[in-house]
Amino acid sequence: MALTLCLTVFSSTLSFGQIMPADVPLPEKIDIIPDETSAFSGIWAGEWTGGMRVLLVVEQITDGNRARVVYAVNGRAIANIPPQWARHDAVIIGDTLRLTGKDVPKIAFTLSPAGRLRAVYEGDQGFGILTKQDDLENLNWSGGTRFMIETDLIEDAGIVRLDVTTFAPPGDGPFPLAVVNHGSTGRGTQADRFASNWADGRLADALNAQGYIVAFPMRRGRGKSDGLYDEGFGDDRSKGYTCNAEQSVAGSERAAEDVRAVIKSLQAQPHITDDPVLLAGVSRGGALSLKLAAEGDIPTRGVINFVGGWISDKCPTATRINTAVMTAKSDVPSLWIYGNEDAFYAITHAQKIFEKYKANGGNGTFSAYDLPGSGNGHWVHAFPNLWEQPVTKFLTDLSK
Repeated sequence: MALTLCLTVFSSTLSFGQIMPADVPLPEKIDIIPDETSAFSGIWAGEWTGGMRVLLVVEQITDGNRARVVYAVNGRAIANIPPQWARHDAVIIGDTLRLTGKDVPKIAFTLSPAGRLRAVYEGDQGFGILTKQDDLENLNWSGGTRFMIETDLIEDAGIVRLDVTTFAPPGDGPFPLAVVNHGSTGRGTQADRFASNWADGRLADALNAQGYIVAFPMRRGRGKSDGLYDEGFGDDRSKGYTCNAEQSVAGSERAAEDVRAVIKSLQAQPHITDDPVLLAGVSRGGALSLKLAAEGDIPTRGVINFVGGWISDKCPTATRINTAVMTAKSDVPSLWIYGNEDAFYAITHAQKIFEKYKANGGNGTFSAYDLPGSGNGHWVHAFPNLWEQPVTKFLTDLSK
């Protein structure tokens, strides 16, 4: 299941130019007149929620607050948006650039504390993050740095390397570490999904603003990571994740081993401190972050849990499994962020798990939000307008 945000992109002035890398079209001629007095000047690349790639080229700035820009996307078939570009006028007010004119996309681009552009489509219908680029030849769409890191894990007599994407705040560091853990692949029955990478640049930017270097590790068998993906499958792997409590919980133990190993390797790097870690995650990643914090062998500053759960509440054993993974006694501060109408974890189920967590001595707060559309609650992390304020407050309180 995927969340689609429908964006009406261009006016009648749209054009279809030469196709550039990642199928983002641009005009044959782009005239950039650099303006060293403006942080907006130049080339920006990134992604909208849902993965649609976007280029913003700020060609010229005049009178201090007027700009000429090229805005282009690679399109999104599911939303009936073709690849296209258009040249627009824009106005700069403070740290925000807005496209102007009749029938243009109502998009605001705001400079973030980490030096990126946060894109918001009118009415909070869509969100994106863009990073400044040196040229059009080597575009970094995610804004992060992806690499393989050696760990102390051994599998099949070989050292396990894990696939990690990091986002650093401005400066040389060293920086405290935030680790954001990914979720499942749905039901675990589509093996082609195991190889996909996941990193959330908008969430990373919010954590960078608080001084953290942010890592998104892919656990064994996911992304390009070595090893077997074996997080709670049954005896017949083709049937996906099992509702057998013993096997499911054992899968969470294996996942925890991977996160411990990647933290150890990351904190050995000179630009990362060995201070207590901020743990965060989405879905299974949120559950895993709570589990790791409670176990205590990773000094943890706090936990941000987005729609956490280890197994869907459709499993008859879900309460037993999620209680085992998520509710061990912990005094680490935690923030639980959920969405109403979650297809994997109904709010009643999530609240029940949270109540067990609190009864065991857990230190946390629980919030639930309404999302646009129907049945989209599991994607609350894709709506920073909902979570950014409570997350910022949570992190500010941690630093006191």
